[in-house]
Amino acid sequence: MEKLQHLEELRQEEQALAEDLNNITAWNKELWDRVLGDDRDELAEDFLDDEKTGWVHAHLLEDHEKRALAPDPSASLLQAAQNPAMWLPFSDAATVEGALADEEPEDFSGIVSHHPLKMTADEERPYLQAFSPLTFTSTPPMRVERDERQEYYFRDITVRATAMPTLFVASIVLIVDEQMHQVEELRVPRLDRNAEAELRPFIDSVVAPKRKRNRATDRNVSIISWAMGEWYQTALRRARFWYALAQEKSRPSRAAEKGPAEKELLPYMGCLSRVLPLSQWGDDASVRIEWKISFDWTGEAKSKVGLAFSGPAECKSPLADRLLFCGHCC
Repeated sequence: MEKLQHLEELRQEEQALAEDLNNITAWNKELWDRVLGDDRDELAEDFLDDEKTGWVHAHLLEDHEKRALAPDPSASLLQAAQNPAMWLPFSDAATVEGALADEEPEDFSGIVSHHPLKMTADEERPYLQAFSPLTFTSTPPMRVERDERQEYYFRDITVRATAMPTLFVASIVLIVDEQMHQVEELRVPRLDRNAEAELRPFIDSVVAPKRKRNRATDRNVSIISWAMGEWYQTALRRARFWYALAQEKSRPSRAAEKGPAEKELLPYMGCLSRVLPLSQWGDDASVRIEWKISFDWTGEAKSKVGLAFSGPAECKSPLADRLLFCGHCC
């Protein structure tokens, strides 16, 4: 019933606005006719009658008057600040508290989206996994005897690629101080062999940094897990590129028939460069394509792509055997 009543009120308001619009349009046309016809004396006599004044007041002045009548919350605070007695230690603080009192809070009970949804860990897991291409599974924490006065817990985490599990596998070992709520030791004993050359140096910089200690990055498991996901996504895109080049070289007519399978991409995951022969320029002519992955301090992956050309002496140019192209891509 409330919705029907509100709908009826909106229809009545729409009808009233349409009538006012037609009246004001006719009035505006009449004014222009009089101005163009030089009927200025007649125009001055009935320029604004009560009906026309009501239109202007209803649509232009009503909101302005409401804002003008609304109390300014800073006025009472300014008045209290201008009173010298308010700055004395023996003054009554009730005046200042009254000036700083907030207005009545608005009722947001009807806005469901402002309230968090209560979910269990199993219900939250799919939403968290949507932001990572990796799946993390861990063993139950075990107590480690290191210090009689403090409790340490050992946790072993296995990391795998969600869509293609054989393309990335790693393990993370955490030793956590439960009382201080900090990571006492962080190790990555197992890392996918395809990621060793590019990802291991960054992990070592976080696990055992050689620089001055930084609490924001040192032994930060979130940065390491994010870098693992970034490397996997970038390396997978690079592997698809190497696979497409190989298919184009071997079977040009069937290169785009279907996407590569998981086992077909595995040999290309750790590939950093490829050499393509250019037989049309010479038997020894070739081009070398390099694609390397690095990381910034947050674990975000950065790609560096390079292109180099080599060939026999008779077709060499001043740019031969040098880097012809070097660029960065995300």
